[in-house]
Amino acid sequence: MAEIKLFVDDLRDPPEGWHLARTVTEAIRVLATAPVRVAEVSVDHDITHDGRDCPETFEPVVRYIALMPPGTRPDKAVIHTANVVQAGKLKQILADAGIKAEANLAR
Repeated sequence: MAEIKLFVDDLRDPPEGWHLARTVTEAIRVLATAPVRVAEVSVDHDITHDGRDCPETFEPVVRYIALMPPGTRPDKAVIHTANVVQAGKLKQILADAGIKAEANLAR
């Protein structure tokens, strides 16, 4: 089965070989309907608009992953954000669903 790696971030460019989702809607669409399985996901927390943080975050993407049936979830989850407090919250959402995630605190 073919697989992809999904990088969810509104500003940063993805590592080579990763599929990019810039919005919550785009990320969830890929997770829900991609013709290939998402094997690994790396998610930011904060979303900016016009250079400033906005109230929307990528938390709904993490919540969606937590609700996915176990056989369809990504095998690996990474939280890449400079927001240390929210990184812990996202990791906990995944942990509560039995998904181990690592934090890669970006700058």
